Amino acid sequence: MKKRRRKKKHYHTGDHTSVKLVGKMRYRSGWEDKFATFMDNDPNIESYSYESVVVPYVANVRTGRLRKYYVDFLVTHSSGKKTLVEVKPQRKLKQRVVQKKIESAKRWCADNDAEFAVITEVELKSMGCM
Repeated sequence: MKKRRRKKKHYHTGDHTSVKLVGKMRYRSGWEDKFATFMDNDPNIESYSYESVVVPYVANVRTGRLRKYYVDFLVTHSSGKKTLVEVKPQRKLKQRVVQKKIESAKRWCADNDAEFAVITEVELKSMGCM
């Protein structure tokens, strides 16, 4: 009988703890962990939470089916400004479902006096995280 080979995980997962973190964080990618570490060291960031904001988006325009989108981070700056942040590989930004989620998050931000940002590997490199 042949042995089954286990699939390698492509994502780094784990737990992140911080005094700035509100709640728990079980990250699903190494990039999320690196961005969280960056926020821990940034004096302009007062606090952040992981997947605490749920944004509904229309998954199927024809049927109007709504799904839930859990945005990666809600960041509160020392100035009081709030920012929703999604950490995503650049190659995935053109996917239709990702674009729907981003548009819904931007609408949520407009309604809730917040800003929206997408962090890709390009931004992580420019911030010195990679």
